[in-house]
Amino acid sequence: MDLGERVAEIIARVADTDVVIGDREVRLYDRGILDSIATVELLLELSREFGVELSPAEVDREEWATPNRIAQYLEQRIAR
Repeated sequence: MDLGERVAEIIARVADTDVVIGDREVRLYDRGILDSIATVELLLELSREFGVELSPAEVDREEWATPNRIAQYLEQRIAR
C-alpha cells in the first residue's frame, strides 16, 4: 500500500466516509468531509501512523485540500 492509499484510509476512518478511497482528489473542506474537529483528529491519527509531529497551526486548507495533497505534504515531512 502506498502513502496515498494509507492517507486515504485514515481520512476515511476519521471522517466516516469511503468517498476518499475512490477519489483522492476530492476537495475535503469544500465537500464538508473535514471540518476543524475532524482535522484535529486526522492530525493525531497521521502523527501516530507516520511518526511525525503535526500541529493544527501548520494546516493550510489549500495544502491539505485533497487526500493526495495531504500525502504529498506528509511525504515531504517524513523525508526531513
